[in-house]
Amino acid sequence: MHKVGRVKFTWALMAKSSGRRLRGDGLAMTGLRYGANYVWATFLRRPFTTAWTDYR
Repeated sequence: MHKVGRVKFTWALMAKSSGRRLRGDGLAMTGLRYGANYVWATFLRRPFTTAWTDYR
């Protein structure tokens, strides 16, 4: 996206989600997975995980 224009961070564009993933995977595992994905996406430019479990 930065090739097209400036990327602006804003709290107004939050992704809302339900607690189903927290209930299914647990708080610690969900936090570790989200943290690892953040680090991988920031520094390696690719996600840590490529698959997910649907908790519907």
